[in-house]
Amino acid sequence: MQDGDSLVQETISKEYEVSRVPVREALRQLQAEGLVSLRTHKGALAISTKRETVIELLDLRILLECDILSHALTRLQETDLFACRGDLR
Repeated sequence: MQDGDSLVQETISKEYEVSRVPVREALRQLQAEGLVSLRTHKGALAISTKRETVIELLDLRILLECDILSHALTRLQETDLFACRGDLR
């Protein structure tokens, strides 16, 4: 994918055999992360990002998600596990 390449929702949805709704949502999330530019009535365009920047962002995300998980696990209760499995105990 090159900077400025057009991202066509219909083409992507056919390639991955999904409806356009999850593709549209994915493009919105990519826009929030600065990887896609959405233009009204014009579609989406890819935005190039340096490899080093992407790696740095992923490293930060790993650190944050692991920290959040460790805090969540200290608060985990048996009833939470039952709720995850759908048990009504």
